[in-house]
Amino acid sequence: MEKVLDQEEHLDRTWPVDGTTGYEFLNVLNGLFVQPDGLAELESFYDRFARRFEPTSEVVYRSKRLTMATSMAGELHVLARRLDRISEQHRSSRDFTLKSLEAALAEVIACFPIYRTYVDSAVCRRRRPERHRIRGCGSPLPECGHE
Repeated sequence: MEKVLDQEEHLDRTWPVDGTTGYEFLNVLNGLFVQPDGLAELESFYDRFARRFEPTSEVVYRSKRLTMATSMAGELHVLARRLDRISEQHRSSRDFTLKSLEAALAEVIACFPIYRTYVDSAVCRRRRPERHRIRGCGSPLPECGHE
């Protein structure tokens, strides 16, 4: 199955699958080619080469925004239209425009700490580890810093 796992994320043992596509193995294997004590020198070289001096979290954030604006723009728009239909049903959220809802969704997705989460719509419940990530340990958008 295709499932990219974060370092602290684990495959749900209740799923009827035997492993993933091997991202975890490749991450370990790639570690053989990089000496940990040379990481600072490698990062310094990259910063000079790229002429950018920004935190990795900022690069990840901008990359997510770029991906949503290009190759996933249609999917984002479909989600925004669904959210718009939901907001139209409630007096307190009826004034939000489709454009503002799409922008808000893009920001939430860009700041989301993991690649993908799964919701069981039949019973409308989230797995405990994902509920913890969604709620962000009390912080609305963990590890992002963008408002």
